[in-house]
Amino acid sequence: MSVQEAERPSALLVGGSEPARAHLEAEVHERIVIREYPAGWTVRFVEQPLAAQGATRDDAIASMINELRLYSASWPMLARTPEHAGNWPLAQLIAVSTAEQLSAWIEREAAANR
Repeated sequence: MSVQEAERPSALLVGGSEPARAHLEAEVHERIVIREYPAGWTVRFVEQPLAAQGATRDDAIASMINELRLYSASWPMLARTPEHAGNWPLAQLIAVSTAEQLSAWIEREAAANR
C-alpha cells in the first residue's frame, strides 16, 4: 500500500506550515546512509527501522519517501510504543513536507553523516 501525496492531510498552523516545517527540519537530525551496491541503491535510517532500495539513487530516495509517508500515516499507533514515542518531530516533519523537501532533507542528512 502506498500513501500518495494527495492523500496527505493538510496541516492548519498559525502562520502556515512552512515556518513549522523549517523549524522541524532544523531540529530533526537522523543518521541516514545512502549506499550503492551492485544491484542498486539503499537508503537507511541508522537508528530507525526505516530502509528502502531502488535501481538508482533517485529511485531509492523516492522509495524511502514512500516509507516515510507510511510511517507518518501510522504515527497514531506507533506513538504508543516505546521504540517510536520520541519520534513525534520526525512524524510531523514528514507530514508537513513535500516529496521534494523530504528528498533534499534526506540528502543533507546523509551528507552530514559521511
